[in-house]
Amino acid sequence: MTVLGIETSTVTCAVALVKNGDLLAEYRHKQAKIHAEILPGLVDNLMKTADISWSEIDGIGVSAGPGSYTGLRIGMSLAKGLAFAHDLPIVGVPTMESIAYSLRGVYDNIVIVLPSRRGEVYAGVFSTEGEELQVLQEAQAVMIADFSQWAHNFKFLAGPGARVLLESGIENIEFVPQQLWQMGALNVALLAAAKFHKGQADNLDALEPNYVKPFYTTAKI
Repeated sequence: MTVLGIETSTVTCAVALVKNGDLLAEYRHKQAKIHAEILPGLVDNLMKTADISWSEIDGIGVSAGPGSYTGLRIGMSLAKGLAFAHDLPIVGVPTMESIAYSLRGVYDNIVIVLPSRRGEVYAGVFSTEGEELQVLQEAQAVMIADFSQWAHNFKFLAGPGARVLLESGIENIEFVPQQLWQMGALNVALLAAAKFHKGQADNLDALEPNYVKPFYTTAKI
């Protein structure tokens, strides 16, 4: 099974192709406010690098949030457009799940955090003890000032929202090295492939990002 993964929930814009669990190619570009401009080109270059046609793609996975409101909409819109144009199944992959997936078997009961606004972060908790992820706490918006109390039962923290927590002076929690959870589209594609193997796919018309909070944006990511 060959699956295209798309990740646009943060400043990192990424696309990846996997075939039967193996990475064929991946592109990442970390720069704010240009996702809409560069994403179609990244997909085109990815297909050329992997030397693969759309007829060989079996499905599309797209990061479904939470994260940047505008970034999520850009990625979701392109993914849905490609799925419609090429008659492909599509599945939304929770952004925190794709980050936690890279830490399975290494850390257990880990807090994944993504940046938000207005003194908040998005946070969720996962058990990564085995190959299958278990959601212990669903993604939610947490005030930075309240984060220590919210996460007092957990030791490990990872994700692109970690920096703001580190800068705020959060204590008694271990920050997982960034090289272990690099933002990218590989895990999005792998998790999507796993869902497709189970016969799971989302309704193309109904699929929308999980913003956690009401949609609000003033600028492109």
